Amino acid sequence: MCTFKMINSIDEQLINLLMQDARKSSEVLAKQLNVHSSTIRRRIKKFVEQKKIHIIALPEPKEIGLPLEAVIALDVAHDKLNSVTEALSKHPNVRWVAVTSGRFDIMAYVWLHSTNELYKFVETEIGSLEGLKNSETFICLNVSKHP
Repeated sequence: MCTFKMINSIDEQLINLLMQDARKSSEVLAKQLNVHSSTIRRRIKKFVEQKKIHIIALPEPKEIGLPLEAVIALDVAHDKLNSVTEALSKHPNVRWVAVTSGRFDIMAYVWLHSTNELYKFVETEIGSLEGLKNSETFICLNVSKHP
C-alpha cells in the first residue's frame, strides 16, 4: 500500500484500491470505503481530469506476443534530453521513458518480438537519435513486476 502526501485519507484509500484492481465498480469501492458510490465516481472523475491518476490496461507482454523486454540506457548531450525523450515516447514499443541521474541520462523500457527486432530498433531508432553519445542495452531475463 502506498502512502501519499497532500491527499486525504479516503482519496488515498481509493487510489490504493484502484491500483489493486481498477475494474472494481464504484458500488464495490464505496462499500469498501464506507462512502456513497456517487462520491467514488466524482472523485475518480476529478482525479482523471486533474491527471492525478490514469486508468489503463497493463498487458502481460509475453501473453500478447512481445516476449522480449529490455532496458536501454542512453548517454545524451544535455541540450538534447527533451528531444530524445519525446522521440522515444512516440515509439509504440517504448513502454516507459525517464530522464535520470547517474551514469545514464535517459532510460527506456521496451517490449519487442525478438532479439532481431531489438537489434533493428537499436540500430535504426536509437542510432539515429540526435545528441546520442552512447547507449547500453539490458535484456530482461525475468520481470517480476511491470511499471
